[in-house]
Order: sequence, then structure tokens, then C-alpha cells
Amino acid sequence: MTKNLFQLMVAFVALFTVAACETETPAPTPNEPEQPETPVSGELAAPVLSVENLTESSFTIVWDSVPGADHYTVVLKQDVKQITETSVTYTDLPVGEYTVRVKAVAPKGTELKDSAYVTISVTVSGVTNVDWFEQTVYADTNEAEGIYPYNALCVEWKGVGVKSIRYGLFETNTIMNMSMEDIKKKLNEFDNEAEVLAELNDKGVSFYFTDLLGDTKYTMMTLVTNNEGLEFMARTDHETEVAVASPEAAKWIGKWNVTSDKTITFDSQGNATLNNGSETFTVTISASRQSSEALTIAGLSSYGETWTANTLLDGDTLYIMNGEIIGKNEDNGYDYIWLVYCSIDGKLGQFFNSQIPSYVLEMDASGAVSCTRFADEATFSDGSKKRVEVVHTEVYAQDPTTGDIYFLSNSINTFRAGDMQWVRAN
Repeated sequence: MTKNLFQLMVAFVALFTVAACETETPAPTPNEPEQPETPVSGELAAPVLSVENLTESSFTIVWDSVPGADHYTVVLKQDVKQITETSVTYTDLPVGEYTVRVKAVAPKGTELKDSAYVTISVTVSGVTNVDWFEQTVYADTNEAEGIYPYNALCVEWKGVGVKSIRYGLFETNTIMNMSMEDIKKKLNEFDNEAEVLAELNDKGVSFYFTDLLGDTKYTMMTLVTNNEGLEFMARTDHETEVAVASPEAAKWIGKWNVTSDKTITFDSQGNATLNNGSETFTVTISASRQSSEALTIAGLSSYGETWTANTLLDGDTLYIMNGEIIGKNEDNGYDYIWLVYCSIDGKLGQFFNSQIPSYVLEMDASGAVSCTRFADEATFSDGSKKRVEVVHTEVYAQDPTTGDIYFLSNSINTFRAGDMQWVRAN
């Protein structure tokens, strides 16, 4: 009896053990990752984006499924997609950089919130070469023409069966966010296109772009079509070298303390009053980005250091040049130009926009500098000759079509004027 009861109990324990093992959830195999739990509240995880299948005109953005997401919002410029898939493909794209934004969208009626947007940028290079047109951009030196690697670039074109051509050289940073269609609108045409194409399709053609800035990245964009109607946009980047100042120019580089002995005030009608009263300020002379013989001066303008003056160097003499355009107002087309206000035959008179030196600086063997204001006899449109003497030099806005002169929009009404003393700052 006791033996039979013991055997029955052992059998019952074994049966219970087998039953328990049959109902237990099996553990995942080492090659099968555990699935993330679907959240019931809070913000959804942001998608992790990557790029696949990038071609010269298309790409695909992919991401893993986000637990709890109902669908995804995908944005490229003005194109907004609501999709349930975890990838999106864009095709037939022009050359450029594209930024895609994606977020996971929570189901309606839940406590879940949409994820934050994540972004990814993709550059589409387009067709980079064809066998019927070739573009080369390089730096060159031609001292007789004033061409150096810091102020000019040479462009060479060679082709076979090229039927039309338009071109443009841009500072690279000005077109980085510009669409291809907008770039095309800025391209130039040749007046003698037939002659250019004839030479291009024969032995090739080359020419210089001059008056460039040193230490600047440029992009040459050339749109061509061939006799079969195929279109190709050639793009070549090239960075100009840094302009190195000549020994004569280097003597002027640095900071200078300048003292003007007068001020000039303009009223709301533009009438001028010359006042006694000195002012000392600091200017910085630095090497030009266009020439080893040229220098720029920051701080001469009463508006601040961003309005630089250009100079002309001749031996030990430095001319601060008048009539130099240093920028343009894109809103109204006005030129920003250095102008002098003059005394004409001893009477405060008018702005003078001829290419004359407003101030002349001369350096002696010890490095000391003397400064004189320009003064000379000028012939006017009516044939009369009058003595013109510079009183003041400053930046103004000028309408290039009418010659009308305006104060800058952030205008002050009192400026530095009169004689100036220049002493090198310690």
C-alpha cells in the first residue's frame, strides 16, 4: 500500500512537469531578434533614414518600420506624401542638393504622438560627362594681360556637333541653393554664337574670365545641345589662389590710426555744412583679393569696416580711389559707390563721381606717411575750368541710369572730413 502510493505520487509529479513544459513560451533562437514592443503612449521613435539607389537623376530614401506608427509623412520641398511604406523614390531630378524630411505619424484616437521630423540630404550630380562636349577650367598666368591665378580663370570648350551654347561663371556659394531652372535663367548668350560654335566644334575655343576674387570658389555652368537635340549641363568648380601682396604693397598692410580735422553734416535736403572738430579712428589696410599691387582699406567709412575703400598703388604712393563701385542693392538696382564731396572754386559744391584719387598717401624711407586731399583744375561740361578740392569721401548709393545720389538707408548725417593724419598703430 505504501509502495503503490509512492509510485502514484511520482507519476503525478512527472505528469505535472510534462504539462507545465508544454504550456511554457519558447525562448527566441539566437538568430531571431526580439521584436520591440508597440508603445501605447508618448512620442513615437523617429525614423532612421538612409539613401539607396542613388543615380545621376534619382534616389531612394529608406527606413525601418517604427513601432506604433500608422503611416509616415515625407516632405521634399513642396512635395508632401502620406505613405504607409518605409521607403520613397524620387526620379527625373535636376542637378542639385535635396533635403528630405520624414516623421512617423501616430494613429488617431490614441495617446501616441507623432515623432519629430528627421532630415537627410542627398546630392544629385546629373550627367557628369558626354562624349560630344568637354569643358576644362584652370588658372593661368599672363603678365602682359594682368592675368594671374588669383584674379582670372581660363575656360576651354571642345565639342563635336554642338548646336547651341549658354554659359555663366558664378561664385559657388551664390548658387548652392538655387534650382537648375533658376540657374538656366542666369546663363549668358553669345552675340556671335555661330562663330564660337564653329571654332568649338573644330579645334576648340578658350577664353578668360577676369577681375575675379582671390581665394574664392567659382562654378562654371555651361548648357549645350547637340544636333540630335540632346541637352547637357556641364559643371566645373575651381578655386582661385590667394593674392600675395608685392613688397611695395606689403609695406602698407596693417592697422593705422587716422585723425580727421573736420566733420561735414548734411541736412534732410542734402545741404552740407563743414564743421571744425577732429575725430580719431582706426583703419585696417589689407591685401586685395584681385591684385598683388592693390590694397583695400576697412574702417575709413563712417558706416563701419564692412564698407571697404579701394586703392591704387604707385611706388611709395597710395591713392584712395573715388568713383569705385563696391556693391549693388539688388532691390532697387542702385550701385554702392565711393564718392567725394567737393569744394569748387572755394565754395562747397557737389558730389564728384569721376575716377580721381580722393586722398593721396605718400610713405617716406622711415615709414612715415603724409596725406593730402586731391585738388586740381577740372573742365566742366560747359567748357569752364574750375578748381576742385576734395572735402570728404564716403559711400553713397547711386542710380546708374540717372546718376542721382542717395544716402544709404541706415544713413547718419555727420561724416569725417577735411585733412587726415595717418600714423601706424602699435
